[in-house]
Amino acid sequence: MNREKLIQEATEYNEALKIVFIKEYEKVLKEFDLSTKQIYILKFLSQKGRATVNEIAEYINGTASAASQQIKKLEEKKYVHRSINKENRREIFVDMDQRGIQFFEEMKKADDSIIQKYFLRLSDQEIQSYHGVMKKLFEMTKGL
Repeated sequence: MNREKLIQEATEYNEALKIVFIKEYEKVLKEFDLSTKQIYILKFLSQKGRATVNEIAEYINGTASAASQQIKKLEEKKYVHRSINKENRREIFVDMDQRGIQFFEEMKKADDSIIQKYFLRLSDQEIQSYHGVMKKLFEMTKGL
């Protein structure tokens, strides 16, 4: 099979796998009722810890006003909480709240389920090959 055909077929497999994996996460996503931007914000906070509204705005490629609107919605649902920086009262800190922590605990359970159901059925060599391809693709997309 030629290179182009292999890539096309691999892309089709990837699309089919996305559907399978989305179904695994669907229950969690429905329970928590979050928008894509809100999930991005929570992911950022889970990686960074405390962040300012401006840092979040930059991360989601939006304005401080747009970030504040999303943060307000997340705060109302107890996913995050805001606090004023005591050293600079114009700056607002955003931290993960209990519901946000719970969201990531449930997503971790879904991740673990996918690993158990699918990935651990691969040989060590297949896992190493998968890792190598994913790492290379990740490296190619850094900075985009």
